[in-house]
Amino acid sequence: MAEKVAGHRLYVKGKHISYQRGKRNTNPGTSLIEIEGVDNTKDATFYLGKRIAYVYRGKREIRGTKIRVIWGKVTRTHGEQTHQKAAVEGCRE
Repeated sequence: MAEKVAGHRLYVKGKHISYQRGKRNTNPGTSLIEIEGVDNTKDATFYLGKRIAYVYRGKREIRGTKIRVIWGKVTRTHGEQTHQKAAVEGCRE
């Protein structure tokens, strides 16, 4: 009888916290992301260079689906907390 093998995790959920910003200006090309399960900067360095997919549902269908994706990449950690900066490519809605 074969033993049950645990599957590999292909993605991790995260939250969009804010855009990179100063006192008055925001930069929507760079987002601050909080990834679940990341508790310190050592854990956060694992995700550097990894791809991010912002998946959302649009109002009307485009190419047969309402689901849309904006792709990005984790570029660096941010601050002493466990946030990451992600450079977001493509359109912004």
